[in-house]
Amino acid sequence: MRTKRAFLYTAAVTLSLISLAGQKANAGQLYNSWDYGIDSFSDGSGGAVFDIKGMAVKQVR
Repeated sequence: MRTKRAFLYTAAVTLSLISLAGQKANAGQLYNSWDYGIDSFSDGSGGAVFDIKGMAVKQVR
């Protein structure tokens, strides 16, 4: 019973904190109808040659 109560308390606190955060994730930037996504400069495998520095996408009608 004690474990169940602790779990429910933790879940309630976690959900409350998530709802208070309010801001959605923003992983890109919009400029002149282009969506830019910047990546970390050191997370690729195989050295710097295989790192993706960023991407840009534009939707054309």
